[in-house]
Amino acid sequence: MFCPVADAKVLGTAGAGDAFNSTFTAFIGLGRPPQEALQAAAINAASVIGHVDTQTGLLKHEEMDRRLPSAAASLPVRVWSR
Repeated sequence: MFCPVADAKVLGTAGAGDAFNSTFTAFIGLGRPPQEALQAAAINAASVIGHVDTQTGLLKHEEMDRRLPSAAASLPVRVWSR
């Protein structure tokens, strides 16, 4: 699967990978579809890099659910099969 990055103004990159991986893992653990988990991870990582520190930009679950519908168009997930 592939998901493009979300647009963001970069103020710092610390914590972006952690935000991406923890969000993806949490969404999968909650039983959400992998494509949605990937989009949510991209959104949360983009939010984190918009701040200098590693925690200010982290989004709460409710905010992720609010942002996901509009992100579907700008973060299309591509799936390749063998």
